[in-house]
Amino acid sequence: MIKTFAELTLDTQFSFETSISLKQIEEFAAICGDHNPLHMNAEYAKEKGFSDQVAHGLLSSSFFSKLIGMHLPGDRALILECNLKFRNPIYPDEKIEVSGKVSNISESTQSFELKTLIKNASQKKVSGKFYIKLI
Repeated sequence: MIKTFAELTLDTQFSFETSISLKQIEEFAAICGDHNPLHMNAEYAKEKGFSDQVAHGLLSSSFFSKLIGMHLPGDRALILECNLKFRNPIYPDEKIEVSGKVSNISESTQSFELKTLIKNASQKKVSGKFYIKLI
């Protein structure tokens, strides 16, 4: 966890591994109201050409909130802006790695850009850029 702005350097990075369970997909659908059958019904998703039901893109990308709010930089983070690209689906119980790397620092605004990525062993799943201010 970054404690002061001075600790930030270009290429500072952090990553962790996780997966998304069927229960998390169901709970996310209950919270946000998105019950699209691609997310909720494996047979429907397979009929549409997917290997299994697909985790919600915003559920997947919510792990960036954990990355930023708990690790890089941590409890002093305020997300100002984000840009996400959903490259490949994430399936239930698929092992994924969530990572971020500082790519630009602005001392005048006490903010920085974080390039983010979610991937499995062979594919990029979600990539993005976040603009973060230290408070």
